Amino acid sequence: MNYFGESVQRNQPVPKGFNIQEVDLAYVGDNSYFGMTSPLRGYRMRVGGEKYFGSYNFYTGLLDFRKYFFIKPVNFSFRLYHYGRYGKDAENMLYSSLYLGYPWYIRGYDNAVFTNYVPGSNSMGIENLLGSRMALFNFEFRVPTTGIEQLALIKSKFLFTEAALFFDAGVAWNSGARLHFTNGPVLEDTRVDYFTGITEPFTRKLVTSAGLSLRINLFGYLVLEPYYAIPFQRGDVKFGTFGLNFLPGW
Repeated sequence: MNYFGESVQRNQPVPKGFNIQEVDLAYVGDNSYFGMTSPLRGYRMRVGGEKYFGSYNFYTGLLDFRKYFFIKPVNFSFRLYHYGRYGKDAENMLYSSLYLGYPWYIRGYDNAVFTNYVPGSNSMGIENLLGSRMALFNFEFRVPTTGIEQLALIKSKFLFTEAALFFDAGVAWNSGARLHFTNGPVLEDTRVDYFTGITEPFTRKLVTSAGLSLRINLFGYLVLEPYYAIPFQRGDVKFGTFGLNFLPGW
């Protein structure tokens, strides 16, 4: 018989197996009052940690605090957030690095065309947004635009929207980073070159953006947030960039 193809079985080497267990604990507080697309008054907080053990050992720490001030008809919102991995295996390649550029953290960097970092230059590579730890600060000036008469500037029974001016700032780093105060705060870290595999010094940059967003409540099923952000540390955009979030306001 003639065959056009042939099935061949080969035994290939496989990585050694591993096991991981996890326990976590958190303290949560929430006395906020939710508006049409985001909280309006009160606070929300979460302080927690996770412990991973087994083949890999590390733990995480989380601090998430949000405060809302409602002065009818506007709202001032603040968020402080830190999440990090700590311990012997906190930067093991089994776990991907934390990424600061998601639009629910820092708007304006999710579609960036990053350059390779050049020591001593003003270029910013994607490494600046990656690390085992990150911290960020967000501020929003929110205005309920259309919706129920008690909250919104324009009464509407069907269209619930909220406009916001925002400012986002954050930084990501690894366990070896050191903060120095020489002509201002400088976060000295290291990076691994993707092409050579060589570890080299790396100066972290604070990433910031500002802009305007409009949150739209789609009949209580979904909140859309189209936004226009000006990312101040991106050299590949001249003015700003548009984006879209599929989340209620934090």
